[in-house]
Amino acid sequence: MPNWLKLSGAVLAALVVTACASPVFSGGRAWSDGWRDGVVSEVREQARWNASVCRKAVPPDARYVTVNYRMNGKPKWLTIPMATSDAFSKGTKVLVNVNTCEVSPV
Repeated sequence: MPNWLKLSGAVLAALVVTACASPVFSGGRAWSDGWRDGVVSEVREQARWNASVCRKAVPPDARYVTVNYRMNGKPKWLTIPMATSDAFSKGTKVLVNVNTCEVSPV
């Protein structure tokens, strides 16, 4: 068997293995666990009527933080109720968990 054929087989195997790996963000947060890169696009005192709001307990002094992110190449957004002291400002880069509605700074 020619060497170039063995080499191309090894390269192909390496590509298959790495393509199936889930990217890991800072702090060991994995894509497969629901973590996505995002940017805070809006901070409001009330959620918009058509907002996709996370179903979690709303603090009494809540601010609604809307995070834009991409999933499968398509733009998405998620509105998350947060305490005023925890709310991020517009334009802040964050990691958002689309499964649990957690948000953390990058």
